[in-house]
Amino acid sequence: MASGNARVITENDTPDRIRKGDILVSKNLGPDWTPYLPLLSGIVLDEGDIFQHPAIIAREYSIPAIFQTKQATTRIKENQIISINSDDSKVILNDKIPI
Repeated sequence: MASGNARVITENDTPDRIRKGDILVSKNLGPDWTPYLPLLSGIVLDEGDIFQHPAIIAREYSIPAIFQTKQATTRIKENQIISINSDDSKVILNDKIPI
């Protein structure tokens, strides 16, 4: 289980927005994101699966990760506090967004 601020990343965003403890929310991730993954407390992806690069790296760094949500990037807001439980693939949304 992990909790943190959601960092919703679109295709045009750069990794420099990532802060230690963030939960990364994106459609998918490529190998170019590998150096930033150790900063994360969790990963939530619209796509991907357990055999792709983000899943392998997440397991290597013991980062909770959820894949194939299909709608995380549209339902989760930037900086929203979320919790994820990768054991049962649940994302818990907090209504409050810190200012």
